[in-house]
Amino acid sequence: SRKLERMYGITLAEKKAMYDAQGGRCALCDREVPFRGQNGICIDHNHATGQVRKLLCRLCNLAVAYVENVTWLQRALEYLK
Repeated sequence: SRKLERMYGITLAEKKAMYDAQGGRCALCDREVPFRGQNGICIDHNHATGQVRKLLCRLCNLAVAYVENVTWLQRALEYLK
């Protein structure tokens, strides 16, 4: 709980409320994700501002971290087209 507050500025109760509001699902892929554990829900946040966005599954959280640079993402989309 202290780690959550230090890293993201939210409490465990706030994370649980977010989880419940999202129906226990990843905000990006809509997959059902457990609250805790190795494959538990992750807190997504803006790396520049620290602002918490939503809760994501581990795979979506990693993907967003890699593509958070919007300019790079736009170039990648053009490349893939």
